[in-house]
Amino acid sequence: MSNPYIVHIMVGDKFTLPLIDELNKLFKTQQHHFLVLGQANNSKAQNENVSFLKSPFRSNVFQNLTTVAKQFYKAELIVMHGLPVLHYFILFPFALKKMAWIIYGGTDLYLYSGDTLNSKTIWLNRLRKFILKRVKIHLTHIEGDSKLANNFYQSKAKFIYHPVYLSNVIELPHKPVVNNKISSKKLNVLLGHSTDPSNHHLEIFEWLKGMDNIQIYCPLSYGSYNAHKEKVKQNGLELFGERFIAIEHFMQFEEYKAFLETIDIAVFNHKRQEAMGVTLTLLSLGKEVYVNSSTTSFQSFKKRGFQLFDNTLLQTEKYNLATRNISANSSLLKNYYSKQVWETQWKQVYNINWIDEFA
Repeated sequence: MSNPYIVHIMVGDKFTLPLIDELNKLFKTQQHHFLVLGQANNSKAQNENVSFLKSPFRSNVFQNLTTVAKQFYKAELIVMHGLPVLHYFILFPFALKKMAWIIYGGTDLYLYSGDTLNSKTIWLNRLRKFILKRVKIHLTHIEGDSKLANNFYQSKAKFIYHPVYLSNVIELPHKPVVNNKISSKKLNVLLGHSTDPSNHHLEIFEWLKGMDNIQIYCPLSYGSYNAHKEKVKQNGLELFGERFIAIEHFMQFEEYKAFLETIDIAVFNHKRQEAMGVTLTLLSLGKEVYVNSSTTSFQSFKKRGFQLFDNTLLQTEKYNLATRNISANSSLLKNYYSKQVWETQWKQVYNINWIDEFA
């Protein structure tokens, strides 16, 4: 057999549905099948090799399990996008030995801990560990997430570098990015990326409140943490007055990209890997990006030579207007996040000889 048969299982969203269309363009549709959790209504991913699993699960048990069983038995490799419905793998344990996991780096790695643990979450943790311990391959562009997963779940999965989604494919400007020379003009600062408290907005405010030459833009249109959103707006206005602007309307990608072109520096304070799409876009535009140095994303980027900066510099230096060397980022983005790299890595996944290595 020259081509493997690959089954993807995923939640239908703004990342996965466009991927279906692109993979169908890149490969023959009979090479793969997509099991999608979510409604098919108005989806662009309508195709004969796409099965939308019906919800609620309890009302559609027989039909869903029949569809999953047929595809899992046929598959030579099962690609699990994030952590959709794990109980499918408990019901079909034979599928565990041919599973690759696309790590999202969010709740799939950091879900239950501390006061969130109860009888239900303890059981779910055990279920996750049983399944994820048996994963053969990790597909992600953040090597640190693969190491964390192997540590959390006592697994021995092999890390395979992969941009995975089109949101991680970067189109570079026609002219090369040079060192970002910040003048004494007012600096446009992007602070955080959503209403989620994990942005730690108030901590960043403390770092920046002594800086007079900044204009802060704080995206608060994404996320459902309304109480935290109001707290951020109140504190931002109290500390910075008209120099603080809350962005509360949702922008389409091209509009958001045009907005990011006006930014001088971006500050993120997540304690884990997050906001990767906007980070990559900022790097492609030649912007200075400050992140928490303890995150797997910071460590992976630095290991590959990218110029990101530890956000503690904002505490110790109060942004001394020094020139930061970011000229290497353009060529590195081309090497790791171009459309060509994206296609090459998916072709590797779809290579039967590569799959045989993990049999």
